[in-house]
Amino acid sequence: MRIAYIEIENFRGIKTLKWAPAAGVNCLIGPGDSTKTTILDAIELCLNPRSYIFADDCDFYASAGVASQEK
Repeated sequence: MRIAYIEIENFRGIKTLKWAPAAGVNCLIGPGDSTKTTILDAIELCLNPRSYIFADDCDFYASAGVASQEK
């Protein structure tokens, strides 16, 4: 299976991501807490939605901003 295009909106630390991975192997490289794992989790959620039963408000981008503003 090849992912030709992925679009993620309002998921964890990602407000908007539009990405067309190149054919072959792609590497997600960046510092800690830069949403690399979040991209993989979003792909997993699309491919296997039942594996993500325990979603909560923190998994949505807008709610994270509201929570941090309330402190």
